[in-house]
Amino acid sequence: MIWRDNCLIGVETSITENVIAGLIKFALNAKATCGKIEAKKILIHYKKGSFKMMKIEKKLYTATVNVQGGRDGKAVSDDNNLNVDLRYPKELGGDGAGTNPEQLFAAGFAACFQGAMGTVLRKKNIKTDGINIDSQVTLGKDANDGYVLAITMDITVKGVETSVAEEVVAEAHKVCPYAKATQGNIEVISNVVG
Repeated sequence: MIWRDNCLIGVETSITENVIAGLIKFALNAKATCGKIEAKKILIHYKKGSFKMMKIEKKLYTATVNVQGGRDGKAVSDDNNLNVDLRYPKELGGDGAGTNPEQLFAAGFAACFQGAMGTVLRKKNIKTDGINIDSQVTLGKDANDGYVLAITMDITVKGVETSVAEEVVAEAHKVCPYAKATQGNIEVISNVVG
């Protein structure tokens, strides 16, 4: 990032469209805090090709879920394998008598990531005594009072050295579609704890 007189005037990095959108929003509000530099003069540079969106070339599976009532509703998959009541958690003023999007995302992310770790382990011909992931998805607010998510995974890989587990986790971030979809958009922390 390029700063002048405590004002952001440019960015030289490979960044996603969401980051660009956030910087443009920042730029439009910058006039109030950066009186010497008008918002229209804030420059955003990006590497050519940094907006390459991943597109599906071959569909493998599509999940279909009907949701009615939002966070105080119900979610049912077309095969009825998922059929849950959705409720606000107590921390957000609800009764907590059902699951919520954050729990569902935590489960989905961890399950997918563990599958990606399995793929990496098979390719490297590494045997383990099992993998366990404690996944936390946090709903919070960003600096502009907008909602944002953060993910923390505490990962245990039994039967291998910590350095090997860390290498597998790093490779899994390149394989897991959830990890690739969130990269550069939200904070994702992977802790190898055992």
